[in-house]
Amino acid sequence: MRAEEDLSLAGAVRRAAGEGASPRPGQAELSEAFALAASDGHDLVATAPVGTGKSLAYLVTAVRSAAHLGRDGRVLVSVSSKALQEQVSTKDFPAAAGVSGVSVAVLKGRTSYVCNLKAERGGLSKAASRWLASSEDGDLTGASEKVAAELRPNLTTCRWTKCPLFSQCFGAAARTAAGNADVVVTNHALLASQATSPVASVLGSSTIGPFRSVVLDEAHSMPEWIRSIGAIRFDERMMASLAEATGTIVKDRPRNLKEVAAIAAEMEEVSGAGAFLSAARNILSPPYGWGWWTDDDGVLVAAPVMTAPVLRRLWDSQEHRPRVMATSGTLPNWRDLGLDSPEQVSIPSPFEAAYARSVLYVPAQTEAARAALSSQWGRFDSRRHMAWAMDDITEIATRTALGGGGTLVLTSTTSGARAAACALKESGLEVITQWDRGAVASWRRRTTSVLVGTRSLMTGLDAPGDTCRSVIIDRVPRAAGNHADDMRVRALTSTTELDEAVTRDLVYAGDAAMLLEQASGRLIRSADDWGLLAVLDPRLAPGPWSYKGLAAGRYREALAAFGAPVHDLEAALGTLEAGR
Repeated sequence: MRAEEDLSLAGAVRRAAGEGASPRPGQAELSEAFALAASDGHDLVATAPVGTGKSLAYLVTAVRSAAHLGRDGRVLVSVSSKALQEQVSTKDFPAAAGVSGVSVAVLKGRTSYVCNLKAERGGLSKAASRWLASSEDGDLTGASEKVAAELRPNLTTCRWTKCPLFSQCFGAAARTAAGNADVVVTNHALLASQATSPVASVLGSSTIGPFRSVVLDEAHSMPEWIRSIGAIRFDERMMASLAEATGTIVKDRPRNLKEVAAIAAEMEEVSGAGAFLSAARNILSPPYGWGWWTDDDGVLVAAPVMTAPVLRRLWDSQEHRPRVMATSGTLPNWRDLGLDSPEQVSIPSPFEAAYARSVLYVPAQTEAARAALSSQWGRFDSRRHMAWAMDDITEIATRTALGGGGTLVLTSTTSGARAAACALKESGLEVITQWDRGAVASWRRRTTSVLVGTRSLMTGLDAPGDTCRSVIIDRVPRAAGNHADDMRVRALTSTTELDEAVTRDLVYAGDAAMLLEQASGRLIRSADDWGLLAVLDPRLAPGPWSYKGLAAGRYREALAAFGAPVHDLEAALGTLEAGR
């Protein structure tokens, strides 16, 4: 290893951005917070906005830990997507590691790799055969969904170590490589899978080995991963999987807990029924933090409701609990991460000037707006909203394109996105939707185009410069009432002294505010960015429909970086055009 400065943040930044580059504002403070947590052994919650340079800040600490302590200093990094795994491991880590010799490996779930047994049995399409011949590691990332479906393993029938081709298993090879690496980059989905099942797939795994520290990047999304990955549906698909795994006749799905218990008793000694029996235990005797309900289709569902106890069990699954360092641009409730008394650090945004140069537009509650959006009872009717907002969406996207910029349109529903895309195409604009192949790459290349999408584009999308000169959000992305979130409301009400109306806002408005802040952050991705953020929800403006109480405060906080909103569209567009 070279001199000590090779492991400094400054050295990593130079390797990443070239000689003369220096750490960004707040990046050194964030890196120091990670270093102190790693050395002192305490948990950390670090709120750091876009542009801070979070990846290098924590990777420098991870490299130092492994370089100085060897196997006792190993670090697990978990990110929110496979794309980020690729970026962190192949772009950011080499800059942080330099010539230190510290090694890295990427760890994904078993369904991310080719099943050799499936491939050997033949019957593959030409596309799957070509892809298989070109792959060295069996990683299905980048394969089309059709090809991946042909090649990925069926976990219900996978025999894992008992498979006759286990010695050639790509998934097993990836796990062995992770066990030999100093720093392992995994994803939230895999950690969530372990947290909601009895299998020690990562933490506590004898193959992977122990970690001194765990870094959660984009930690705000971890609770939702726990709830979605952990949800168990006792539907026809589950019963078909049970039949395939055990060779029994397909049974009707259970309609109540008594029927679940009866099927579990019948399957107790049947080979291959382990997955069903584990699911049955989670609904018949829910672990602390879990709940169950019957959904609108009459299907029994069991899922984690309170994520704190679920994640606490995950962190405790190693013999020696790792310190957990969580970071994100938005961390509204770190207690959901299963942490009790973490050190808390908040890094100011390095892009305050960019936000100040931009403009936030929120339409006023005019008489015309109230007439167009009122239900028969005089309330705001969300079903009428998209048609009403279409004129503003079209005008903003058109004026932005005329000025040489592109627009991102984010809607709360799929139907709203499709309607917006149709209207924008009719106006003569070049429109790309999230369902188009290579959508984001196409949008980035075509500077004056419009990208239309839903919630999946509200987080993690980067397009600095003219490509994303305007961002339009149709309305506050508050979820409609649903069984899963209602269970969270009831759980929170039962464990606090708060009124249910308050806990409902804490859950529903809290989630919506976090997503609103993430979505609005798509506009400012660098110090040179500026533009127009339009949130076309008149309930954010003064008037009889205005959001009240806790919800109003949360939504204001989510948009606070942009300053006071402008309620006149022409004034907002004038500011945009004057900024060129």
